[in-house]
Amino acid sequence: MGRSAIAKDDRDGLRSRVGWQWWTGAWVILGLAAGFSAAVWAQDTENLPPGIRKTEQGYLHVASQFELRPGKDWLVKSPELVQKFPAFSLRRRLPGQEKGVVEVSITLVPMGELPLQEIVQQELQVLQLIYGAKMVGDAEEVDLATQPPRKGYRILLQDGPSRNGREAGVVYLFATGDDPKTAWRVRVRASWNKPATKEAAAEVEKLLPSLHIVQQEGQ
Repeated sequence: MGRSAIAKDDRDGLRSRVGWQWWTGAWVILGLAAGFSAAVWAQDTENLPPGIRKTEQGYLHVASQFELRPGKDWLVKSPELVQKFPAFSLRRRLPGQEKGVVEVSITLVPMGELPLQEIVQQELQVLQLIYGAKMVGDAEEVDLATQPPRKGYRILLQDGPSRNGREAGVVYLFATGDDPKTAWRVRVRASWNKPATKEAAAEVEKLLPSLHIVQQEGQ
């Protein structure tokens, strides 16, 4: 996985605010009309990219056996392919905040036989090039509350996609399995306005149990 791919992911993975505005407006109108209460907005008849299936609780990427099962408070846009690989976009309004939101992108790529530690170091270097070393925290090894739990890495950021100094965020990286020859790298990128850091970071932590690796659950 080359550095340029990671950099493009961070620049373009989150939807622009304009894009979210039209999408959220459409969701609200359709939701009021149809009485929707589920988090997944897309219909069963949506035109999904190859290799992604709609499930009862979310979406399954068949090749990696990664399934996204978001809670009812998350708005989920229909999955798409970015550079031929799956990408999921989510948005959540923060509780008790009229304008506070957290936006999340989740991308998957094959690890290509690279160990996760090397992928994390590449990610760090690219983030430092984009935002500057002072804006990028260390890669902290953590136990993630995915399903099943996985060891991974967390990188805190003091800037965001707008690069205006008003945003902050986090990157989580983990692998779907222990063998880099067959596993996929999962990258969770969240962004929010700095005043909402405490609440937004907590909501992203709560999202992690919605990330399932179904192949391992039956083992």
